[in-house]
Amino acid sequence: MTSAYTLLCRDAGYDGMLSVVRVQTPVLGMVVQCNEEIENFVPKDFFEVKAHIMIPKEKRFVALGQPSDSCKEPSKTKRGAYCIWPLAEHVVNCIAGQPARVISYNDKRESETSPLPFSLSALQIEVNAEISVGTIKKWRLTMILFPLSTQAKLTSHRIS
Repeated sequence: MTSAYTLLCRDAGYDGMLSVVRVQTPVLGMVVQCNEEIENFVPKDFFEVKAHIMIPKEKRFVALGQPSDSCKEPSKTKRGAYCIWPLAEHVVNCIAGQPARVISYNDKRESETSPLPFSLSALQIEVNAEISVGTIKKWRLTMILFPLSTQAKLTSHRIS
């Protein structure tokens, strides 16, 4: 199939090999679609309604409001935030100072892992991002910084 498409495309003026495979073609289509979505992305403001709820023994927790099912699609995001400020503000005004009843909850405990130490290449990338210098100067800076950062346990291995 690849050969047939390559020959057909050459007759049409395409100079190169065209790869067509049953699995590859749909995957490439998904990649193209994803890239088009990224290129056409338009950021939009959204608003979350958070309720700070007091419970006995002076404990409190934060509840994240979800738009009701009657809320039309343009007024809410896929993740459950409000897209229209007056609607979010109206919800805040309606619930402010009111008693609350918890109907259900999800207990989701998360922990953050400490960042991994720098590797030599990661250190070079950081130096490049912070300091605009030539390649030789950047390499020299990295060679000076890397042993020092290894001693301070900021990097993952020593230079051999």
